[in-house]
Formats: sequence, C-alpha cells, structure tokens
Amino acid sequence: RFKRSIEPYSGGLALIAKLEPKQFYYRKGYGDDGVRQQIGLLAEDVQKIEPRFVGLDAEGRVATLDWPSFVWVLVNATKELKAANDNLKQRLDVIERRTAGGRK
Repeated sequence: RFKRSIEPYSGGLALIAKLEPKQFYYRKGYGDDGVRQQIGLLAEDVQKIEPRFVGLDAEGRVATLDWPSFVWVLVNATKELKAANDNLKQRLDVIERRTAGGRK
C-alpha cells in the first residue's frame, strides 16, 4: 500500500564478504572527538561496494552509512548460509549411510 516498484533484493553473502571493518579514531568535531577507538566500516569503502547504503552531504560527499539497509543484506546472507549448510548436511547423510551400510 505504501510502496511501489517492488522487486527482490539479492545482495547477501558476496556483498558482506567484500566489506572490510576498520579500527579508527574520529577526528575532533566528529563522533566522540577521538576519545576512544572505534570499530566499523568506512562509508567511502562501502560506497565502492554498494552506493545505495551511503548518504551524501549537500556537496555530494560521502557523509553517512544507512545502517538499517545492512539488516536486509544480513538476512539474505543468513539464508545463503542456511541453504549451503542444509546441502552439506544432506551430502553428509548420504556419506554416513554409505559408510554405515558398508560396515554391516
């Protein structure tokens, strides 16, 4: 009712694998003024991977990350990992049945 042009979003594990968390201190005037070391993603790095996750300032410079968008990428990544895990379980079951059957 409130949305239009609805399409599936397929970003997932491949996108997550490209992200590079960093350790850093904010410069004076930003964040906590550099009081303590932070861990996170650099918006400039994320922009190269998925520009839709980055907010720009009035001059068009990278300014923020749209953190809620990462939730949906993580949902897809989790689904991909579950599918791979389910597949491995099935393959292991086949191997275990063959091995058990050969011992009898």
